[in-house]
Amino acid sequence: MRGDPSVDPQFAELMELFDACCDAPPDERAARLADARARSPQLARRLQEMLAADNQPLFLDDARGAAQYLPGLAEQRVGGRWRLRDRLGAGSGGEVWSAEDAETGEVVAVKLIHPGLVDDPLQVARFRREFATMARLSHDGCLRLIAEGAVGEGVPLLDPGRRYLVTELVTGGDLSRLALAPAEEILPVLVQLLAALDHLHEQGVVHRDLKPSNVLLTGEHPPP
Repeated sequence: MRGDPSVDPQFAELMELFDACCDAPPDERAARLADARARSPQLARRLQEMLAADNQPLFLDDARGAAQYLPGLAEQRVGGRWRLRDRLGAGSGGEVWSAEDAETGEVVAVKLIHPGLVDDPLQVARFRREFATMARLSHDGCLRLIAEGAVGEGVPLLDPGRRYLVTELVTGGDLSRLALAPAEEILPVLVQLLAALDHLHEQGVVHRDLKPSNVLLTGEHPPP
């Protein structure tokens, strides 16, 4: 299988370069790509493909994609703890559900990797990278990470290899909802956003897809 580390001699080097490039500023990334191209054009081409794919959101909040996924997942329990309730969105990378924590009663968000990507080690690595990145963040303006894992055996309709992320559920819509809000209302939100971005940068994380639809609001921000 392409990308399988057991048969792909470039896999380890490719993943090492990918991780380094993701965290690197543009000039350093360009230098690493040039070095890879000089040593192995094939390696450089695969690296560029991965970096281009990584620039796309892993989970797209596009309900139009929901039709391609099984509707019978509701009430299934992921990780033995989180009972799926309502599908919130779906896209090329996976689907997002609201779920109830059987231990605490908290309503959370569960992100499931697309079933077609379960056997793609590069996509699984990217999914786990999202978890590792989120785990480094600790700020009120950043989504709270709760857990990550593989579904495992005993869950009907779900491949045991499908990976999931559990995060807090944010229900206030996104920043575009405040487009017509008066300045005195939007400015405090932007100050919070800048503080969260500052925390990301302190942790060596660059968002790379910052736009109103990707900035989630809590319920304390009513529409104008």
